[in-house]
Amino acid sequence: MESRDVYTQRELDEVLSEPDLIPICAGEGEFEVSADRFVRAADAARVRIGGAASIEAGGSATVVASERAHVTARNTVTVEAADSAVVIAGNHVFVRARGRARVTAGAYSIVEAADDTFVVAQARAAVRAADRCHVRALLSARVQMSDEARAWIWGLSSAHATGRSTVTAWGSAKVSALDSASVEALETAIVVAGGAATVRAFGSVMVRARGRAKVQATDGVAVMRHGPNVTVSGGTAREAVRPGTAEEWCRYYGVPLENGVATLYKAVNDDFDSYHGLTYRPGNEPRAPDWDGGERECGGGLHFSPRPTFALPVPGDELRFVACPVRLEDIVFHPDGDYPDKVKAAAVCAPVYEVLEDGTPV
Repeated sequence: MESRDVYTQRELDEVLSEPDLIPICAGEGEFEVSADRFVRAADAARVRIGGAASIEAGGSATVVASERAHVTARNTVTVEAADSAVVIAGNHVFVRARGRARVTAGAYSIVEAADDTFVVAQARAAVRAADRCHVRALLSARVQMSDEARAWIWGLSSAHATGRSTVTAWGSAKVSALDSASVEALETAIVVAGGAATVRAFGSVMVRARGRAKVQATDGVAVMRHGPNVTVSGGTAREAVRPGTAEEWCRYYGVPLENGVATLYKAVNDDFDSYHGLTYRPGNEPRAPDWDGGERECGGGLHFSPRPTFALPVPGDELRFVACPVRLEDIVFHPDGDYPDKVKAAAVCAPVYEVLEDGTPV
């Protein structure tokens, strides 16, 4: 069938009156379609459709769909769907859905779902689901759940569940659950549970449980218990190991010791200065001017990390790294501190030197 660009509602109505023409809503105009017709949208057009109308949208168009409308969207289209509208979204489409809308999301699309929306997410789609939404996620899709949302995830997909949401996970899916969320995990899924979350695990599932989490597991399940308030029945449960001394901390993080000296790391700016202005220029041996004897976890000394990238304040920071030799006997570690991957000392025991992200000397 022949297509024709339209730029006003009047032009759209004229084309809709001709059954052999497909209108393309273009430009930056606003349009409305309620008849049982098929239209296209492009550019920055804003189209409102209802009834049993269907639309195929691209460019940076915006579609507002209600009733039984059907939307196919690609590129950077924005869709607002309500009632029983159906949306198929690809690429970088953003969809906000509510009511009993149905959404199939792929590629890098993002879906915000509420009420009783049903979402199928695949590829690298991301979904935020609230209220009583139902979500099916596969491949590498990501789901954030709250309230009483319900999800079934498999493949390499992942879910973060809070509130009273419920997740069933299998394959190699990953789930983190907090608050009063419930998880059923099968096959080789991985679950991290905290708060008052409950987990039922089968097959070869691995579970890490914290807070007041409750885990029911069958024989093949491995459960790592972090803290005394976790309840575990069945499976193979072990207590999580936490370092209590500087030497145990080095073993825990894989820091090699050579003749009683540990090589630790610091992130510095282009001038080899720390955040507080102390120089770590290669060849120097920094010493803390405010050493407090190790009393505080933060401040009052030189602070180090077990790996160069651990020392980054923010993962995206562009900083340089230096390796810092420190005697084991000089390292102070706070077992119950807020920053378990950090230790401190009064000084280094040999000149520092620049390294790459993997610890290789420059």
